[in-house]
Amino acid sequence: MKLLRLFGTAAPLFAIALLSPAARAQYTHTIRSNLFVLDLTPPPVALSLPALQQPLPGASVTVDATPTGATGPYIYQWYFNGAPIPAAQGGAAAAFTIQGNAVNNGFWRVVVGSAAGNIEATFEVQVPGTTAPRFELAIAAFDRASGMLELSFPAAYGRSYSVQRSVDLVSWSTVESGIAGTGAAIVRRYDFSSQPRTFFRAVQAP
Repeated sequence: MKLLRLFGTAAPLFAIALLSPAARAQYTHTIRSNLFVLDLTPPPVALSLPALQQPLPGASVTVDATPTGATGPYIYQWYFNGAPIPAAQGGAAAAFTIQGNAVNNGFWRVVVGSAAGNIEATFEVQVPGTTAPRFELAIAAFDRASGMLELSFPAAYGRSYSVQRSVDLVSWSTVESGIAGTGAAIVRRYDFSSQPRTFFRAVQAP
């Protein structure tokens, strides 16, 4: 950015160069005794979101986190109950859609980054008539003939899960890890034909 003095006029004039119209609009200026004074302090960036979102069961709500007071590009990072959401980290999409089911009840946070710095906002999601489900493993299907077991458990956005097995409820081995929560129930199929007496459990990462 620089100032260019323009001659051939009744009073000295200055023009802002090397700034786009959108960028020039961010700054204020005044004329003092024929002197063009440019304030290069960017205006404050603001991000205001409703404190409570209440999508109806089975419906959804889209939260738009576009800030005011700065020009893009913006980078958005979304969190659920303190954990980052892997699919919504460092992207350019300002809108995020949250499904209206109980596993999404909780506290959400979005951090927006730009050349002017970072700003964040938090809000709560509460689906009417629901409470956060208990985290427990359930048998969705069972086939003794084929030795296949289908398990399901509620998985929140931003959380990571693993499924473990044991034959004595003392020593546990990991069957699958790094299962990303999607805000809905996770369903997994496992073969227990080689060990008919097997216990399974789902573990949520800290």
